[in-house]
Amino acid sequence: MTLLDANTPPPNENAPAPKKSRGWRITAWITASVLLLVVLLVVGLGIYTTTDDFQNRVRTQLIATLEDATGGKVDLAKVQFSLMHLAVEADGLVIHGLEGPGEAPYLSADRILVRITLKNLFAHATDSKGAMKYITLSLLHVDKPQIHLIVDKDGNTNQPVPKTKSTSNEPVMDTLLDLQASKVELADGVALLNDRAIPFDLAARDLGVNVHYITRTDHYGIDVGVSDIRTRMDKMPEAQSRLKVKAEIGRKLISIQQLSFDTGKSSHLDATAHVENFDNPVWNVTVKGNVEVPQISVLSGFPGLTEGTVDLDLAGHSCAVAPQEAQKKPRFWQRRNPKANPSSTKTLPPTPECEKGYLMVGSAKLHTVGYHDEYVVVNGVNGGAALKVTPTELLFNAIALDLPGGGTIAGDMRIHNWLGEVPPDAPAQSPTVIAGQKTANATAKIANAKPPATGSLTIAPVERAHAYIDVKLAGISLRTINEVTEPRHYSDLGIDTAVNGPVHVEWGGTTNDLPSSVIVAADLKLAPQNLHRRGAIQNIPLNGVVKATYRGSNETVAIQQLEAHTPASTIQATGTLGVAGGDRLTSLNLIADFRDLSEFDSVLNTVGYESNGKKGSAALPVALHGDAHFQGVASGPIAGLDIKGHLQANDLTAHLGSAGDVAIDSLVADAEYSPSGVTVASSTIHRGTAVLNASGVVKPHRVVKRREVSYEFDDQTEVQAKLQLADAQIHDVLEIAGQGALPVTGVIAVNANVNGTFGNLIGDGTLSLRNGVAYDQPYDSVTANVAVRGQEISASTLDVKAQGAEVTGNGSYDLTSKHVKAHLQANDVRLSNLLVIRKAGTPVDGVLTLRADADGTLDAPGLNAHLQLVNATYQKKAMGQLTADVNSSGNTIYLKAHSDLLTAKLDANGQLQLVGDYPMQAHATFSNLDVAPILKLTDSSFEATSVIAGELNVSGPARKPAALNGALTVNPLQVTTQGLTFTSAGPMHASLTNGTVRLDQLHITGPETDLNASGSVQVFSADGKPLPAQGGAINAQANGSLNVALAHRLKPQVIASGMVNFNVTASGSRSKPNLGGKMTFSNTNIAYDTIPNGLSNITGTATFTDDRLVMDNVTATSGGGRIKLTGFVQFRGGLFADMTATATAVRVRYYGVSATMNASLRLQGSGDGASLSGNILITRFGLAETFDFASVAGSTGDVSAPPDPDSLLNKIVLNVHVQSSPALDFQNSYARIAGTVDLSLRGTAAVPAVLGKVTINDGSATFSGTKYQLQRGQIYFNNPIRIDPLIDLDATARVENYDVTIGVHGTSKNFKLTYRSEPPLSQADIFNLLALGRTQEEAAINTQQLQQQGQDPTTNALLGGALNATVSNRVNKLFGGSGKVKIDPAYVGTIGASSARITVEQQVTRQITVTFATSINTSAQQLIQLQYQLSDNKSIVVTRDENGVFSMVYKIRKRYR
Repeated sequence: MTLLDANTPPPNENAPAPKKSRGWRITAWITASVLLLVVLLVVGLGIYTTTDDFQNRVRTQLIATLEDATGGKVDLAKVQFSLMHLAVEADGLVIHGLEGPGEAPYLSADRILVRITLKNLFAHATDSKGAMKYITLSLLHVDKPQIHLIVDKDGNTNQPVPKTKSTSNEPVMDTLLDLQASKVELADGVALLNDRAIPFDLAARDLGVNVHYITRTDHYGIDVGVSDIRTRMDKMPEAQSRLKVKAEIGRKLISIQQLSFDTGKSSHLDATAHVENFDNPVWNVTVKGNVEVPQISVLSGFPGLTEGTVDLDLAGHSCAVAPQEAQKKPRFWQRRNPKANPSSTKTLPPTPECEKGYLMVGSAKLHTVGYHDEYVVVNGVNGGAALKVTPTELLFNAIALDLPGGGTIAGDMRIHNWLGEVPPDAPAQSPTVIAGQKTANATAKIANAKPPATGSLTIAPVERAHAYIDVKLAGISLRTINEVTEPRHYSDLGIDTAVNGPVHVEWGGTTNDLPSSVIVAADLKLAPQNLHRRGAIQNIPLNGVVKATYRGSNETVAIQQLEAHTPASTIQATGTLGVAGGDRLTSLNLIADFRDLSEFDSVLNTVGYESNGKKGSAALPVALHGDAHFQGVASGPIAGLDIKGHLQANDLTAHLGSAGDVAIDSLVADAEYSPSGVTVASSTIHRGTAVLNASGVVKPHRVVKRREVSYEFDDQTEVQAKLQLADAQIHDVLEIAGQGALPVTGVIAVNANVNGTFGNLIGDGTLSLRNGVAYDQPYDSVTANVAVRGQEISASTLDVKAQGAEVTGNGSYDLTSKHVKAHLQANDVRLSNLLVIRKAGTPVDGVLTLRADADGTLDAPGLNAHLQLVNATYQKKAMGQLTADVNSSGNTIYLKAHSDLLTAKLDANGQLQLVGDYPMQAHATFSNLDVAPILKLTDSSFEATSVIAGELNVSGPARKPAALNGALTVNPLQVTTQGLTFTSAGPMHASLTNGTVRLDQLHITGPETDLNASGSVQVFSADGKPLPAQGGAINAQANGSLNVALAHRLKPQVIASGMVNFNVTASGSRSKPNLGGKMTFSNTNIAYDTIPNGLSNITGTATFTDDRLVMDNVTATSGGGRIKLTGFVQFRGGLFADMTATATAVRVRYYGVSATMNASLRLQGSGDGASLSGNILITRFGLAETFDFASVAGSTGDVSAPPDPDSLLNKIVLNVHVQSSPALDFQNSYARIAGTVDLSLRGTAAVPAVLGKVTINDGSATFSGTKYQLQRGQIYFNNPIRIDPLIDLDATARVENYDVTIGVHGTSKNFKLTYRSEPPLSQADIFNLLALGRTQEEAAINTQQLQQQGQDPTTNALLGGALNATVSNRVNKLFGGSGKVKIDPAYVGTIGASSARITVEQQVTRQITVTFATSINTSAQQLIQLQYQLSDNKSIVVTRDENGVFSMVYKIRKRYR
């Protein structure tokens, strides 16, 4: 780099020419010589200055000068001096200060260029001193300057101390302005600051400074630009900022005309400042802009500011009075009662009067500001406040904050002497201020100027600060407070309330005095907002009042009034609540009423309360169904809180986990609780008839460790208790004890007391029970006297009287030695008196005697017991007796038993050792075992006899059943039933190994029977654990053949023949066996004597698949038709069937009814419940002549006894649809009917119900010689409970010359007959006409005529009825049932003669009927009649009567209701 070129000023060409004289000539020569000499010297000096020697000399001198001026070590790479340009260039300048090795130097610059200008040497206009009178600084240019300043915690810096003291009294500003620097430039500079006292790091890169001298004002104009400022405060992240400053500096003035500061993403501040007269400053400043709130944390080191922006508008200026003088000590009456704050509704005027020191006013507006720390979380706060700052007062008025969750805070905050009192332990001098003073003075020394900072750095004492905050809270919900003060998952407690009211806060003194000087007074109202929050589990409204004052001097809250009301709870409190160090002063009076603890479900869920797998209010150990009231006092420190008072509760349940629930009707108690013990002065618990009185004291063991006291419930815990219960129902007492499900009833009385410690209890008590039932066994009385002596619990007497027997005993147990001593005895206990025997209905009786003694431990019990059953009978027949003896020697128990019950001889013996895995071995033999007595015991109708004998051996560890080994051998079996004998081909063998029972090959033969079976089943798991739910593994096989005719031998009502062959395998588990194999039916027939139809020629195969039997292709014949069976029967989880039967042309005959039908029926279900559904189509229907309509009509609708609920038929639900073919005709010798059937079978198979109807479209019937033509017929089945048809029939008949209509209406048990005729007749005439063929009048005339002729009318009527019944029946058979014959033995004609008469009626076609009547005595009296039926209501009748008269009648019939 070369020096900058500069042209020397040209000579003055306008100078006047000298006079041509000798004197002047000499003078000119001398002058010229001197000038020439000077020029030569200057030229020579200029040439010399360009040499290396001169440059090195200058460099050496410059280094020495700088080291002497700065006091640091100076490195200078190169110096160039230009005498012609009066310029010096220095390259690679480095000044090392007091920084450590490896750190950046105090000052460095890549290149410094200095150029000066000589003033007029003869001018004296300037006031500058020294060399400054003759030179000015025309240019100072520095490339890449770097300054690095380090400040430690003591205020020391790395700036070196100048070696030469300054002798100038000139101020620094005067010295700098005397330079009259025309141009000063700093390019690409870097400033580094490491304040280790704060701590604070600053790095300013890309620094540009432009300074120029303003001649007219004798000021410097300064332009500073820093495009990259990096700062780091403490542990905050690095902040990046930009700064632009435009200012002027004078001898007694600094004016910042423009300051622009940008930081973060969008923060921007504009500021101006002006300071005059440094000795007595007069200043003003303005600041405007917006700042990101998180960036404030980054720049200041104050953590927690998370979001939002702040708009600032501040202005301030100095006043006539110094700040220190303004801070006067307030009067004593002003400390606690300052002047009232200005109204919060008015802001300060923009330019208030400046009274003392200085004044700053302005405003701040907050936009969605957030703050987070360990205790507080605030988001989205909007608001603002007006600011006023003076040396004596900091005032925020018109504070208005809107909280994001709703609610506002409005008020004022004022701090007197806000600068505060200096704490006693604060340092006398600020390290940063000390560093600033040292740096300023050292810099002035380098410039040979007067040190600017020479005053005392001691912090000026000020008066105590005192602050006041008065705000009003409005509509701040509890949810908002929770969101601010609690963790995120605590944001909703399910309580709907909001805070309203004033709050006053004040404090004073230093920071150390702050906690003790705080006073907070609140008068708040709580009221619900009736706002439902989405997702909230509960929204319990809460009203209340809080009046309280907190004083930091003793850390207590004086509660004048605290009330909280919810729909089901009320809490009141007054007194003192200690906080932190003041908790020992706690003394609260409490009143609480509760009616529903579930109100606190959300609160408990939010705080994470859970117990026994439940959460919230469900986890509370108490369920309150009634109400509870507590009134008492809580006092003392929290860790040792003492609560005592009166508790009363009604209808509550205490949950004791696995021990059950304690149900209490009412509880009244006076008690006291503290960590040192629980005292119950008195308590009464009511439950039904039980009244339990309890009182006592429990004092835990006091333990002192490292001067800390704790209380532990151990063996040294003292207890004193008394319990009384008089004649209460046991069920009520069990509910109090949480065992209400126990099946024990009766009357109980308890009286007990206990004293001592848990490790050494001494107590006595009596227990009595009477007139109750325990586990379905009645008892008369139970009495016991129980005592506790240290570790021994004893029962001196135990007496149980029940069911005619008495059991007595006594015993004791030592908790330490585990020693048991007991005696139990029962004599002459009759089995027939035992309820279990009576309920079973088994005619078993006998006398039982029991005696048992134990004297030892559980490992060596010293057991000696004898059990004897004598005079055992069954149905008052002797069965035998049973004896058993159990005794022990050491750790071995021996068993010996003998029985000859049920004619079978059984002898068993064994032993068991109470060590290790309990090794045992047992042996039993049995003989003469007959199944006949056993079948009688089970009330089985199956009769059989047997001769069975064998032996059983088992050995191995009892604790490991899988390791047991056993063998069962049964001599060849022989079982005889119904004259059939079944035997086994050899002995039956079974073994037990590895937890599996195996059956060897078993072959049983009998009449037309051959059966083979073998297999195994797992009964114990190999690892000793219980078998899985599905049971052990199974592997079995069975095959053979069976003649179903055996069913008839076993049950005579069954008629069967044919063979069934089977081959079945089973695998899987016991509860889920997988079956395989098949069954084959070959010409099998089966029937039951009470069922009209049987199954014949059954053929097909049924296959076992997994857990079911599938009907592959099974067919049978029944009633001349074909039946096909499909579906399956499932065995797993009980018997389940899904079978479908398809019948084609199957005829069923039952009690004179014959029907041919096609059917499709499906049976689904199990033995516990099944359904039979499907369709039946009746194609033919007929009635035998012997069918009794009266018996059927009389039986329907009868109320029958209810069916057996356990009957299989009662568990089959019917859903069968019965229909007839479209043209179902029924015809016999009496009637011809055509109609349709549409019925549904419902109900059960035991109690079926019929719904639907039977419609008769056409029909006729002949009764007693009279033909009835059906006009209308409907039979309804509407009763869903029983079969009770509703009949609606109308039929007409032609009797003599009358048309008679008979109606049948009503149910089968309550029907009504209606009669009418045409021409009209009385009901009595109609009866006579139908019965005798004559009206009453005609019958009277006929009777009179017959009597006149000496005949008996009654005899004639009987004879005529008998002849008509006989002849008519035969004629009907002859003519196919379409004709009828009537014989009248004594017919009196129109001429008055009596003779026998025969009438023959024949229906030729459907429309034509011919009637012929003639007298036996004469053929002349003949009647011939032809009737042509045009329609149901119209007919033509042509008649030739006995007198030969012809007539033709057109009949029209119309029915009127």
